[in-house]
Amino acid sequence: MLDHIARAAAIGLRGVVMQVLDPDEETFPYDGAVLFRAPGGPGRHDTRDAGGLRDAYLARLAQRRADIGAACAAAGWRFGTHDTAAAPAQALMWLYQMLEG
Repeated sequence: MLDHIARAAAIGLRGVVMQVLDPDEETFPYDGAVLFRAPGGPGRHDTRDAGGLRDAYLARLAQRRADIGAACAAAGWRFGTHDTAAAPAQALMWLYQMLEG
């Protein structure tokens, strides 16, 4: 994704990127034995200590968010996030405002 942003900006495209996450993706509240499955795909990870993965997962998520934000900033694009616990209208309003400006 980061390469796509840079390539698009290099040919003069403007853009807005929004990262949409579920609250569980933001907090990783899992503990004990958990089977993680990719929605609609073959990916899966079975663990007996989900709580032991929390710190590494949250650090990787924060780094990914920072990388996307930096790529957007370098391209002159806007970057925002949306939590699915919030009303979708909030995300749409933000996107509308970013595209207007």
